[in-house]
Amino acid sequence: MAQAAAAYVEVQTRFRDLFTAAMSHDFRGPLQNAGNYLELIRRDADPAQRAHFAGRAASNLRRVDSMIGRLLDVTRTNAGARLSLRIESFEAVTLAREVIADLAMRSGDRLELHADSAVTGYWDGDRLRQALENLLTNAIKYGRPDTAITACVTGTHGRLLISVHNEGDPIPAEVFGVMFQPFRRSLSAERSDQDGWGLGLVLVQAIAEAHGGSVAVDSSVERGTTFTLDILLDCRQFARPEPVSAVALPAG
Repeated sequence: MAQAAAAYVEVQTRFRDLFTAAMSHDFRGPLQNAGNYLELIRRDADPAQRAHFAGRAASNLRRVDSMIGRLLDVTRTNAGARLSLRIESFEAVTLAREVIADLAMRSGDRLELHADSAVTGYWDGDRLRQALENLLTNAIKYGRPDTAITACVTGTHGRLLISVHNEGDPIPAEVFGVMFQPFRRSLSAERSDQDGWGLGLVLVQAIAEAHGGSVAVDSSVERGTTFTLDILLDCRQFARPEPVSAVALPAG
């Protein structure tokens, strides 16, 4: 029992150290950039340059705000609370098309969208966009570079199904039990050159549960890897206001 307890503490300490290092690295970049732009403004740049520098500083600070928001979301869900939702009516295939267009700069023409018809419902658009971005980003990171990544959007029996499929090394079965836990990454992910906090799938699951649904994974050498988000078409019953952002910054 003593050896098991010591091993558990060692593993948890290792995960904490890896997370702290990754978080410090990710925060430092945009904060240093913002500081540099503010220093340029302080040195009496001409008005056109000041406007540009101010915009770049604000953009970097918004990146930090987004990171803090993700940490707060994970903290709330890890404590057993549902994510807050701002429900609105919109069309899911259009949202998926927009997300793919935004990611195309990184992935080229690898991303494909399959949808037989429009799917309109009531969801939190920002949360749903975040979930799909996380799933697609994971597929880009870990999918085989020379293969397509497919997103499918379907409405059926009062539910919205969004799946993301990629080819590549399968996810080991022993990882399935921990992959939706915060700050946990598979050994293959940690050994790869891909950075991450281990929060992406945690947020996908939290977003799914907040919309009355779930997220499932299927992975094998033969079938590739598919994550499927399964939520209600009408989530108005789950509407709750969004908490105040960690940092209030004007757009633009």
